Amino acid sequence: MANIHVQSKDKVLVADDSPLARRWVAACLTLAGYDVISASDGEDARDKTLSEMPDLIVLDVVLPRLKPRDILRELRQSSKSEAIPVVLMVPEGLPVSEIIGDDTGYDALLYKPVNRVDLLAVVHSLLERGKRVRGTLTTSKIVAGLGGVLEALDPRTREHSERVGEYAYRLGSQLGLSPEERQALRNGAFLHDIGKVSIGETILSKPASLTDEEQEKIKDHPSLGTRILEGFGGGEIAEEAIRYHHERWDGMGYPDRLEGNEIPLNARILTVVDAYDVLLTGRPYQKAVSPGDAAAVLRQERGKHFDPEVVDTFLEMIRSEPGVPVSLARDNG
Repeated sequence: MANIHVQSKDKVLVADDSPLARRWVAACLTLAGYDVISASDGEDARDKTLSEMPDLIVLDVVLPRLKPRDILRELRQSSKSEAIPVVLMVPEGLPVSEIIGDDTGYDALLYKPVNRVDLLAVVHSLLERGKRVRGTLTTSKIVAGLGGVLEALDPRTREHSERVGEYAYRLGSQLGLSPEERQALRNGAFLHDIGKVSIGETILSKPASLTDEEQEKIKDHPSLGTRILEGFGGGEIAEEAIRYHHERWDGMGYPDRLEGNEIPLNARILTVVDAYDVLLTGRPYQKAVSPGDAAAVLRQERGKHFDPEVVDTFLEMIRSEPGVPVSLARDNG
């Protein structure tokens, strides 16, 4: 078996009332680079878990003082410990379901005597999965929390952002983004207007044309949005899409006047789908247009405001959907 490379000192708690078994498992993990905490009974395991917050727990299925099923129940009821992976060590032939139950939240079983290769493979796999899950939970909480800010700003802003996020996710698939990249883009698209919280309702809801000074304030919202996310530790959110979604293919956009492929692909995607939804739904200063007219604007600005390939792929994507109006399905040049 190839050696498991531990990127950082992942912390693993090992609980077994047999000193020999406990030392064997701890030694295997320590030699592989993990930071090991040992516990000799159920209460010790529970208390050290809550005080040390290990990244993973290896738990003997039979422990004195506090049963493993009760430990698991306590861990899964706490938001701090609910995502910690748990591996149960089970003596060969022992009926696990009778001792631990069928729905107590463990993640894997290892049969005793524990094999080193199996132990390291299971621990490594669960730690990697646990990191991905915790990252997703963190990101989803940020997105949900800031979504509430969008709602307070203007319910229409949130609805617009949700539609743009879905468009961006589907278009990202058409343009070859991975599932992880598409999800990050969807999060970024959902929060692309979050910087507008710093601008003020008077400007945002003004029904007439904006003054030059007000236009400059509006142009600050991509940079402000990026700064807001940096303050939260944005996680898997495409912050570059937020910063650059008002850049133009011809280099005449803002905030950094990037041009062509200098603009990140996720921002080029967001620029197109954001413009399309704004055209369909309108703004206080701009009437909504039909899907066919919105498509015509995208085609007209193809190679100027928008990346030509992104426009072509997006229009093909929505043309192929059921119920698309004839005016959009037909290519008017």
